[in-house]
Amino acid sequence: MSNFWGSLRFEDIRIPFHVAAVSIPQGEYWFHEVGIDWMLPRTAVFRGDIKTSVGSFYDGRRAGLIFNPIWSLSRYFEVGGGYEVNRIEFPSRGEATTTHLGRLKLSFALNQHISLSTFAQYNNLDERTSINARFRYHFREGTDLWIVYNEGLNLERDRGFDPRLPRSAGRTLLIKYSHTFSW
Repeated sequence: MSNFWGSLRFEDIRIPFHVAAVSIPQGEYWFHEVGIDWMLPRTAVFRGDIKTSVGSFYDGRRAGLIFNPIWSLSRYFEVGGGYEVNRIEFPSRGEATTTHLGRLKLSFALNQHISLSTFAQYNNLDERTSINARFRYHFREGTDLWIVYNEGLNLERDRGFDPRLPRSAGRTLLIKYSHTFSW
């Protein structure tokens, strides 16, 4: 299945800021964008989607590609991934950058009660990797126990700043019990 789309947006920037390695000056900007999205059937063993888009980006232009494959190895195990690349150019200023975002997801279900999913992501803009793991025990409808672990890792620790960035950008362990009450 494919989908063709277009969009028009407006932004009024009052304070300059940076996107990746390029600066965005103050001003009023119209964004014109078109794209094509392709999706494989959700019932297939190998499925996923591909999305492309091109258009204006502040006072420049942007072209993007997203690829999200999913492979169901069995009814208990699924592997998913993703890759996103964006090329941003500002020809009038001689500035440009390319962003990359990679993702990997593993999902495992032993049965209707026990499941585990892990998610890892790499972003080249801040040289950081994020990892998320979620264990779920489903007691019965409306009652679940979740154990969630999140970790962020700084891959580029020496950025010319003092002090040096720590290896860990943050760590969280969350235990959540949910129970739905009905009246």
